[in-house]
Amino acid sequence: MQELLRERNTTNAKLRDLEATAKVDQAVKEGYITPAMRVWALQLCAAAPAKFEEVILKGKPAFGHVLELTSFGDLPGTVTETAAHKSDEEKMSAMLGIPVDRLK
Repeated sequence: MQELLRERNTTNAKLRDLEATAKVDQAVKEGYITPAMRVWALQLCAAAPAKFEEVILKGKPAFGHVLELTSFGDLPGTVTETAAHKSDEEKMSAMLGIPVDRLK
């Protein structure tokens, strides 16, 4: 009987850990916490799942933008392939993000 209880407790602990990991990974993915906060969040979620849920529900996904892949395109100061066909003044203008006539 004690062995069955031990096995059940071990299985329940593993399930709680898996559930906590899934919740924390989802919170990281959605930007509620940063990857650096993952260990803290796992400990909180394992010890007090309701408290973890409260922290997530009360918070905003403030870190979502950190994990997004963005495409900036041609920003001022970016050298593109077409810059190879431009004059030095045009290249400098593109790099600085100001019109050519203002360089002079």
